[in-house]
Order: sequence, then C-alpha cells, then structure tokens
Amino acid sequence: MLKENRKLEADELFEKLDIIINGFAGNMVKGLSEFLAIPSTESEEEPNAPFGAEVAKALAYYKELAEKLGFSCYNNAGYYVTADWQAPACSDKAAEIVGVLSHCDVVPAGKGWHYPPFGGLVEEGYIYGRGAQDDKGPTIAAIYAMAALKEAGFNPKRSLRHIVGGNEESGCACIEKYLAEDKPLWGGFSPDGDFPLIFAEKGIARFKAELEYDEAEFKECKVHAIHGGTVGNAVPGEAEAGLTLSPVVWEKLKKQAENYTKGELELLEDETKITVKACGKACHASTPDKGKNAIGILLSAILPIMEGRLGEWLKSIYKLYGKESYGKGSNTCCKDEVSGCLTLNLGTIHAENGKAKIELDMRYPVEADFGEIWQKMAATAAEKRVCLQMLENKAPLYVPKDRETVTALMRVYRQMVDVDAEPIAIGGGTYCRYLKNFVAFGPIFPEGEDRMHQADERVKVEQLLFLSKIYAVALYELAF
Repeated sequence: MLKENRKLEADELFEKLDIIINGFAGNMVKGLSEFLAIPSTESEEEPNAPFGAEVAKALAYYKELAEKLGFSCYNNAGYYVTADWQAPACSDKAAEIVGVLSHCDVVPAGKGWHYPPFGGLVEEGYIYGRGAQDDKGPTIAAIYAMAALKEAGFNPKRSLRHIVGGNEESGCACIEKYLAEDKPLWGGFSPDGDFPLIFAEKGIARFKAELEYDEAEFKECKVHAIHGGTVGNAVPGEAEAGLTLSPVVWEKLKKQAENYTKGELELLEDETKITVKACGKACHASTPDKGKNAIGILLSAILPIMEGRLGEWLKSIYKLYGKESYGKGSNTCCKDEVSGCLTLNLGTIHAENGKAKIELDMRYPVEADFGEIWQKMAATAAEKRVCLQMLENKAPLYVPKDRETVTALMRVYRQMVDVDAEPIAIGGGTYCRYLKNFVAFGPIFPEGEDRMHQADERVKVEQLLFLSKIYAVALYELAF
C-alpha cells in the first residue's frame, strides 16, 4: 500500500486506473498525433501569440482537449494554459494546489529524420514527431492521468492544476508570467526529465561571442558562409562551410580530409564554391557525451586553411570551446558530489557577409560558485581576443531527498516499476527550478531510449499509457 491507512488498497488502485487508462488508449494516440502535427517552435510574436502562431495553436489545442476531459481551463494570452480540478470547498486543504508543469513548445526539427517531424505518424507501435518525448507526449499522459482519477470517482484533498507553457525551450517567459500573475502552488512535478526522479538540476548559463571581419582579407581561402547548429541547448549534428579556394589550398584541404572517418566529413565541389560538410550526432546540450559536435569537426578541418581576422578568431573559438565539452579550454572545468561535472556546449555558429557569431550553453554544478566560473571564463576568452557576453544565468535546483514531494514520488516509482532506485541529478533544466517543492519525474527511464532534441523523436504507445498510469498514481499520492 502506498500510504498507511488508505481506504483503497494499492493493488485495487492500480487495477482500477489500469483499466481506465487502457480504455483511453485510442483517444490518447489520436490526441498526441494531432498535437505533434502542430510545428510549435518559437516564431515571431503576434497578437495573443507571444511565442508565435504555432505555439499559440498548440496551447489552444491542449485547452480544447482538457475541456473535453472535463477540466476548467484558462488561456493566459498565449503564454500558458491551465487545466484545473478544484478540491471540495469543505476540505481543509482546498487552498493547496498540486501542480504538473508541462510545455507544448518544441525545438526545431533539424535534419536526419526518416519520418515527418510534424506528422504525428504512428508506425509499428511508435508515435513519431518532434515533441513525442519532450514534452507533448508526457503532456498528454499527464492530462489523461488526471482524467482517469476523475473517472474513477476520487475526490482530491488538494486541488490539481496542470500548467502547459509555450516557452520552455527558449526562455521560460511563460512560467515567469504565471508566477507574476497566478496562484502559488504547494508542490508537484514536471514530466520533462528522467526517472526515477530528479532532485537536483545544474545551473544553466548561455553566452554568445560576435565578430566583424573584413572579407578583403581573404586571399586563397574565401569564406562565403559557415553555418552549424540550430539552438544553443543542443549538440549540433551538422555544420558546413562554403569556400572558394586556390588550387594549392584545395589540395591541402583534401589532404586534411583524409584524417576523418567515413561519414564525418564530406567535400563537395561545384562551379562556384567548395562545400565542406561535417556530420556529428545531435543530442541535448546537458549530455554532450551522448553526441558528437559537428561544429568542432568542421572547425578542426578548415582551420588550417583559414585566413585573416576571421581565421584567427575561429582558431580561438575552437581552442576555447570546440575541442571538448567539459570546460578545460575555457578554464571552467569543475564538479561536485551532488551533480557532477560542468558541461559547455558550442551550440551554433554563423559567419557570413563580414559578421560571425557563436552561442554557448553551460550546465554548472549545483554547489559551484557561478561568479567565479564566469570571471575565469571571461578572462580566458579575453586572453584569446574573444569578447564573450553572458545572455542568461538560471540558478541550480536542489530539493532535499527527504522532502515530501521526493519521498512520495520515489515511493510511487519503486512500486510501479518494481525496482530499488534513488533520485538523480542532471544537467537538464526544467520549469521546476522556478518553483519550490517541484521535481522532474520522467518521462525517460534508466537505460530507456532518449531521442529528445534528436531526429526521429518518438514514444512507444505502450510507454505512453504506462506514463499516464504512473502519473495518475503520483497525483493520487500527492493530492488524494
């Protein structure tokens, strides 16, 4: 039994919710497929669409779905949507709200897909699409978990609120808007991380460096353009450079290309230019060891032939940030016992028409002194004539393991999955760092498939249903 003195035994609870959620399966698959078909990446602001029309469309879709499931909903001008289940007025805990924090915005699709990234295709038991794992799939699982509890006839002692934001991937202005204008929450979880449970999240800082250069300095190696990556918080899977080379430099580049494994580097020649394509492996910036940075591959290949101020600047960028992902080059390498090593990702690069820019994403340990890290980083960059600018810094999250939220959710996970597990720390960032008593709870299982921010992102239908069952029991523990 999950809690002592429950009127409903655990086995009976599981069985009841299992039957209800299995009955929801067809609607859940249909709903997620339609949800995934909305390309809700951030775009230009419009009226009542601060993050773009498609994000607003995704929020509206969720609101309509939640209302059909019987919840009272509110759309705050395209920033976020809430779905509420109010506890009975007679309850002495009616003023307390258990929250679930999800988001409907997604990172750009990127390349390398074998299925339409915004098609919501269902094939061989999987649902494909950008957001299937991060975070539209878990969003569907969570709202149907609430619906299952409602259909089961339970009455909550604490009110429930599902908040779905529209700006988690690129700033979290949605949750900041909520905190500025809406009710505080007792606590809860976000289905936007890893199981068994994330009790600590590293601090997140983002930086940029820019350069203006004179194209007249190019003699034997003219740079038309260099592009790599789509967002700072993803390890780039592809990067390329368009160049015009003298015969001697062209031969030198071909010789340099022999040092790379098959598929890493490709040289394409046409009448106007040489295109150098680098292929790595995309992944989330918080786990760079799972990927391979294509910008680093590209720079290592073309730097021996680069000229002028741009060439010198890119050599510095490569030494500082392109050779590895743990801060050695930038003098920021550090770690702690709670959350592990600092990571630093060279996420994007663009150089064209005399202007160059890079973006960096750092995840630093929860016990680290960010002021000291930033001081060392800026000074080391300045030594190499790189002017680094800090774009943002989000403080780490740390929720003690003995907090009620942690103990209750770990109890649920251990019983539902039947394993002895402990909470973990990650480099990823969720909404949880903005609120007290919140932790990330799934959807990725240990040793499970993680395609967040990668090509062919997908979720297994069977797993989607299981997620909903876990979240239903978790909400039962926290609110009933």
